[in-house]
Amino acid sequence: MFATDDYGKSALHLAAGAGLTKVAVMLLEQYPQSGGAAAAAGEAGGTPGADEPEPVNARDKYGWTPLHTACYGGHADVTAALLTQGARAAKPTKTGFTALHAAVAVGPGGYCRPRHRVPSNSANECSNCIE
Repeated sequence: MFATDDYGKSALHLAAGAGLTKVAVMLLEQYPQSGGAAAAAGEAGGTPGADEPEPVNARDKYGWTPLHTACYGGHADVTAALLTQGARAAKPTKTGFTALHAAVAVGPGGYCRPRHRVPSNSANECSNCIE
């Protein structure tokens, strides 16, 4: 089992959300393997216990997986590492939000892509991205 905070976020959630690729990869190597691509395809994985969550697909209290947090932050390297380890891209949050939704989410005060801050008074437009 792995530790989580009060919101159900594991160290992998935090590393993915912060774009810490080396830390995320190290954590993925330390967590027990649970089937990778076979688990993503819905086949029987090697999860040690029926109620133990797969670390790469573990949900926080809102249903976000490490992949959601990496995509929301625009962290392509972490996203690729998670997908390689069997992260399920179609796994929705409690509100039906998938990793794809997280990857394209833009709002006032949010990010359209790494390092492009959208001004909080804008209409969801980033002047750095408008051609």
